Amino acid sequence: MDYRRHYHFSRLLWIAVVAPLAAPAHAAPEAPAPEVRTIAVLPFTQNSPRKEDEYLQGGFAEHLTTALARLRAVRVVERSHLKRILDEQKLGQSGLVDESKAAQIGKLAGARQVIVGSFIRIGNQMQINCRFVDTETSLADPDHVARVDGKLAAEEEIFALLDRLSEAVLKTFGVQPTVEEKKQLAVVAQATRNPGAHEQYLLGREKYLQMSLAGWKEAASLFQKAVDTDAKYALAWAGKAESLRLWGFQEEQRGQDAAPRYSRALEAAKKAVELAPDLPEAHRALASVLLHRGEPGQSKEERKRQCEAAARKAVSLNDRDAEACVWLWEALGRPVEGEGSEYIRKALEINPDLLVAHNDLGNRYAGLNRLEDALRHCKKAVDLSPRNMIALGNLAGCYLLQGDMNRANETLQKAMAVEPDVPPLLFVKGLILEKRSEKALAEEDFAQAQARAVEALGIYADLTRRYPRYPDTWARLGALQLGLAQMGMGDPMTAVESLRRYVELAKDIMGQEENVAQVRRVLREAGLDVED
Repeated sequence: MDYRRHYHFSRLLWIAVVAPLAAPAHAAPEAPAPEVRTIAVLPFTQNSPRKEDEYLQGGFAEHLTTALARLRAVRVVERSHLKRILDEQKLGQSGLVDESKAAQIGKLAGARQVIVGSFIRIGNQMQINCRFVDTETSLADPDHVARVDGKLAAEEEIFALLDRLSEAVLKTFGVQPTVEEKKQLAVVAQATRNPGAHEQYLLGREKYLQMSLAGWKEAASLFQKAVDTDAKYALAWAGKAESLRLWGFQEEQRGQDAAPRYSRALEAAKKAVELAPDLPEAHRALASVLLHRGEPGQSKEERKRQCEAAARKAVSLNDRDAEACVWLWEALGRPVEGEGSEYIRKALEINPDLLVAHNDLGNRYAGLNRLEDALRHCKKAVDLSPRNMIALGNLAGCYLLQGDMNRANETLQKAMAVEPDVPPLLFVKGLILEKRSEKALAEEDFAQAQARAVEALGIYADLTRRYPRYPDTWARLGALQLGLAQMGMGDPMTAVESLRRYVELAKDIMGQEENVAQVRRVLREAGLDVED
């Protein structure tokens, strides 16, 4: 067997197809962020022992963050990013009243000012106070405070307090919302007037912000309780959709059947849009779900159009929504130049610490062999979430493409310490073995080259055996890599069958068109045609 000749074909196909898939492409340089005030809203401190009010610690912060995020005059640090910083610094609620600590957190979050809030409830009276801490001086301006006093004889009166709190904070900042911004603020303010539903929604948001599978499961349950209490609560329907979508994505990454979860997510997102056509969160949720699943029997082209329309609507309603900008970029096929590429730049301009943007942009740069840029974004993603399996896997893939086997393996081991047995990481492990096999081949150590290729083959074969049914999981890559490994070992007929399986799985998946075409092209050039 001429192992070198067959391995040359394997390497050709790896470069043409696997590199874009393994750490997939390239984006236009990010534009510098405009000079806008960046604000972080910390969880509020509760100064009264009433247990029933504990949810307002995060609830007041959620309300202000949601409101301020609709204004062009400010940039608000995402609460998920802020929570990661608080967790890393091991600061709980009791530590947040100190102005120097608040400034420290604000600096880490890239904020210029930090809203430090507290509230106290005595009988039927509640008082809410907000101080505004400058992160450079660590001082609160005594002339700029927001204070709201109100009566809470009935739980429904919490909404009047929330409205007044938003007004007081905007007045203190000297921000005058535009007509469109006022409309968006009103949409959020009127989302529900049911205190029970509102409480469940806020509790759901706190669980969602844990950014974990367990958190998303609990969040979906709490959002369901919210809509059970108020069936017209569109914001809760959108929250349910996004929680189920992330839950389903985690199932996919573990090789499980995510279809039931995505189906429920789609239903919830459509309900949110139906109830509140002017709510950007509703359209954003719909776009995010459609990136994964569409209606039964819906063609890929129809789903792509529907996804793009939903994302465009979300951006048109709130062009400061960084996530919506990312979903629009995704729906447009992740363009790296020209029309559509501005959306990923805008997302990072709005929120330089958006994890999904860095993960996906790093992925895209890697696919175009722009490894320096890929590493920059993948490293940033890991900095933002050091235990994020996807971020670590992407970074390992970048090191792999760079030829740094030691760092690739070290990063992969960190990822596998978090998730030891998931298809994406097993896939990267196989790629590392292939690269080591390639190195051994170049050194004419054919026994070592074949041994490593056989080990990679075992991983890919196991992937395709365990996860054969879900075309938009890494099973398709397992099938592809199985073919490459077999080809490298001089088994072209088995490789062709594996590659045909890959084409069959991937041909209807959004974003896989180019990869499928490359597989077919390379096979034809090698004289091993594959059926359409």
